[in-house]
Amino acid sequence: MLLITFILIFLMPFLEIFLIIEIGQYFGAMNTIIMILATAILGAVLVRIEGLSTLSRIKSSVQSGELPTIELISGGILIISAVVLLMPGFITDVLGLVLMSPSLRRRVASIIALKFFVRQETNSGADSGKVIDTEFKVED
Repeated sequence: MLLITFILIFLMPFLEIFLIIEIGQYFGAMNTIIMILATAILGAVLVRIEGLSTLSRIKSSVQSGELPTIELISGGILIISAVVLLMPGFITDVLGLVLMSPSLRRRVASIIALKFFVRQETNSGADSGKVIDTEFKVED
C-alpha cells in the first residue's frame, strides 16, 4: 500500500501536466487557465460553506455533551480536500470535489474512527462485576 501511494504521489504531477496539455489543446490555453482558476475559486467557496457547516455540527455535538469524533475527522478530510482543490490541475480538482461530499466524508470519517479510535472501557471498584474475597494475615 505504501508503494502504491509513493508511486501515485510521484506520478500525479505528470498526469496533471499531461491532462492540462490535452485539455489546453482541445479548449485553448486561455480557457484551460480560466477553468483551473474557476475550479480553485469554486473549491474555496465550497470549502468555506462546508467548513462552517462542519463547525456548527461540532459545536452542537459539544453542547449536547457528545464527543464530536466523526465531525472532527470530517473537518480534517475537508481540510485535505481544500488543499487538493487549491492545487492546479483537473485530477486533483475532481478528487477534492469528491472528498468534499458530506455523505462520503462522514462515511470515511466513520471508517477512520472505527479503525483508529476504538473505545476501551475499563471498570474498576465496586462496579467492576467481579469481586475477589480474600483474607490475609501479616506475620513478622
